[in-house]
This record gives sequence, structure tokens and C-alpha cells, in this order.
Amino acid sequence: MSPDKVIQLICILDPEPTDSSVGFFSIVNLLMRDDYEHVSEQLGIRSSIDLGFKMAGKVYLPNGVILDSVDKQIVIWPQQT
Repeated sequence: MSPDKVIQLICILDPEPTDSSVGFFSIVNLLMRDDYEHVSEQLGIRSSIDLGFKMAGKVYLPNGVILDSVDKQIVIWPQQT
């Protein structure tokens, strides 16, 4: 993938955020940790990452758009049991 392309991901947070402010704060926290810890670089990801999140049956995109959720989803990091 070209470094100028943006990877768009939707996070399913557990526990689910209580409101959209908490959800966006969690996403910013993840992005700042990646920036500080350089995790994406260590994984060989050279592209920027945009994160949205799922809450109460809706998907909150990084640009502020809110969509109804779909049932199908691709799980990259499954929950550890």
C-alpha cells in the first residue's frame, strides 16, 4: 500500500463508550499512543490511520459522520479469552 493512502478502521471498544465524547477520546488516545510508541512503524505500516468507532448500533466515522451499523464485520484482532 502506498504511504500516501489512508487506512480506515472502525474500532469496537469493550466496554462500549457511554457517549460519543468518550468514544472519540478513546480513539484519540489510541492514535496518540501509536504516535508515541511507534507501533504502526514497528508493524511496517507506513500509511496514516483513521479510526472510527461503533456505539449503540451506529458507526462514528473520523470526519463526524454517523452511520447505521451493518451486521457483517471483519475482525482483525479477535477478543482474547
